[in-house]
Amino acid sequence: MVKVAARAALTLVAAVALSGCYKYVPIAETPEPGSDVRVRLNSEAALERERTTGILIRSMDGRFMGTDQGTFQLELPSRKSSEFQSALQFNNSVQLKTADVESFEVREMDKGRTYGLVGGAVIVTGFLIQRAFSGGGDGSGDGPPGGDPPLPDGITLFRIGVGH
Repeated sequence: MVKVAARAALTLVAAVALSGCYKYVPIAETPEPGSDVRVRLNSEAALERERTTGILIRSMDGRFMGTDQGTFQLELPSRKSSEFQSALQFNNSVQLKTADVESFEVREMDKGRTYGLVGGAVIVTGFLIQRAFSGGGDGSGDGPPGGDPPLPDGITLFRIGVGH
């Protein structure tokens, strides 16, 4: 029973973590400059980009920088990696004709996913701590065969002598 509950909790945490804590919400108007957005291109623009790049691109995720003479300015992310770290940078600027853009979506925090991720992490952590202090984890409390006896219910972590 404990193993089934642990697997279910780990599956829940993995599902929430893999889906992220953000979502994209469609908007009707032009986004504010500096907003993280997903731009959906219309079919003609997507096919034109495929002819020039060889890749069919229907949407782009980036940072909306503003409008200028019938174009939308979008900064696309790239990953800069070194031996010890990796950082996301917005340094690839793209101009899109306003007629080529079908819709905008703005990136927002998804409270449900975030709460689910935190709650799942708390459940898994509590389960692992309980299992670590209960011995074998199968409910018998006997510990591993031939191993150390199970720990007592109360554990003294620090002993401070006063007046000795």
